[in-house]
Amino acid sequence: MSLKLAAVAALNMFFMTCVLPAQQATSPHFEVAIIKKNTSGTGSGGGSTPGGQLHPANLTLSELLEVAFGLRDYAIIYTGWTRTDRFDVSAKAPDGAGDADIPRMLQSLLAEDFKLEVHAEMRPQDVFALVVAKGGPKLQPAADLATSGCVRTFIDGNPHAECKGVTMARFTDQLRILGPGYIDRPVVDLTGIEGAWDFQIDWVGAAKIADGGLTILDVVNKQLGLKLDQQKPPAKVLVVDHAEHLQDN
Repeated sequence: MSLKLAAVAALNMFFMTCVLPAQQATSPHFEVAIIKKNTSGTGSGGGSTPGGQLHPANLTLSELLEVAFGLRDYAIIYTGWTRTDRFDVSAKAPDGAGDADIPRMLQSLLAEDFKLEVHAEMRPQDVFALVVAKGGPKLQPAADLATSGCVRTFIDGNPHAECKGVTMARFTDQLRILGPGYIDRPVVDLTGIEGAWDFQIDWVGAAKIADGGLTILDVVNKQLGLKLDQQKPPAKVLVVDHAEHLQDN
């Protein structure tokens, strides 16, 4: 099980119990763990877990919560220093710990070190829902499943994306990166389309839209037979009620 999948499983358990692991007598803990302030600005990423090792570096508390709960940034409600000050984590799980225990251990560590209090709730969220447009999708089955993703380049000064072996879930993940001037909110996949696909799209950058041309919203419709609908469905979010700044070690 990957760290991401394990975090999602931990998130599902959290939403069922609505209790932080640190409040549970049987919650798993790292054998050795330390969190330090990062003032160097170096290091990045969520770390890895070979042999039960976890080393997230140069991450904010909110980003550490993303790792611990398998959440996206928009699903964590937080303010102030929790999204600016950065920290390094070095931790080792006890022998015999499974992959699914790592996110729960990180949840416990964050709860203890930051005196963290959070709760889960359902809140309406502004999203773009990717749905099938009238006339149906215009997609080509993937020729090679060894590659998956979209590469963004420019042709004659305008954005161009070539996507190979892409599922609709992965495409929705990448739309905000492909068209940040147009996609200002999360994108969720409601197409119901299974499988992986190859396609290309071309659009005009948001800064040049006055000169004419198709927006990325237009091309998703015209070139792919899909549609981005603005919706406001209820979604699970993690609300940070209380967090105390890490004391100097």
